[in-house]
Amino acid sequence: MTNVGLNMNDIYKMTIGFDQIFKGLDNLNSFPPHNIIKLSDTEFVVELAVAGFSKEELSIEYEYDVLTITGDARKDDKEYLHKGIASRHFSKKLKLASLYKVSGANLKDGILSVFITRHVEESNRITIDLA
Repeated sequence: MTNVGLNMNDIYKMTIGFDQIFKGLDNLNSFPPHNIIKLSDTEFVVELAVAGFSKEELSIEYEYDVLTITGDARKDDKEYLHKGIASRHFSKKLKLASLYKVSGANLKDGILSVFITRHVEESNRITIDLA
């Protein structure tokens, strides 16, 4: 049996307009590690491991159906013999379907939780009385 590797260049040659999806997939594995948890059919939580970041060093923006979470750790004057807790700048972007909105966030025990809720808007249905 031959081992067939996945070559992204071959996929790019066979698709049109999927480049943003592939870039989004690349972003999933970047720093910091994260979880996406389904609480119900209409509620989700995105958790990011942000140990070492203060509330002031984190920002959350939601614009044009893109959730952007940014961390910008301040430099400190400590002399580290070993620095295993990363505190580098990051920007994580997650594309949300248009029905989903960011409903809140909190930072507890080094985990940033961003809450996402599905908002079902009123129907645009028009009733015509033919009588």
